[in-house]
Amino acid sequence: MKECTAASEWMQFFNELDERQLRTLTPGFLLFVFEVHTAREV
Repeated sequence: MKECTAASEWMQFFNELDERQLRTLTPGFLLFVFEVHTAREV
């Protein structure tokens, strides 16, 4: 249940980004965001 909520939040977050913003996201930035998000839940 908690994982589904987190997934929905991520989908909403990415849906709110426009194409130009998505192009500026680097793998390093995505990894950083993922690590922060994961650390917050632990």
